[in-house]
Amino acid sequence: MNLYQFIQLYKDITSQAAGVLAQSSTSEEPDGNPSSVTSCQASLWMGRVKQLTDEEECCICMDGRADLILPCAHSFCQKCIDKWSDRHRNCPICRLQMTGANESWVVSDAPTEDDMANYILNMADEAGQPHRP
Repeated sequence: MNLYQFIQLYKDITSQAAGVLAQSSTSEEPDGNPSSVTSCQASLWMGRVKQLTDEEECCICMDGRADLILPCAHSFCQKCIDKWSDRHRNCPICRLQMTGANESWVVSDAPTEDDMANYILNMADEAGQPHRP
């Protein structure tokens, strides 16, 4: 997942969570279980996560997996960006100037669908509770 995809997912989740919290006091069934609306929204989140976590290929070689993200949020495979940065100090796409190698982010392997589902469900469970450091 690249930075742009993460930001989109974060915005979607926070807006959905805000909607769920706003409706929670009026949409709970008498036995205290959340309504089917909440279950439906959780399903929508899972679909969005699956859509956003598809692997992205390098836009230079169109071959390798993009595993490095520049501050401008463009992503490339390590081999291509290393060749490019031997002669240039900017992004190959938008030409944003880079001052050093420490400005790029190395992308780890994407979490599995189960990892993302568990993380999101834990976020939903903790919604409205005080933040724990």
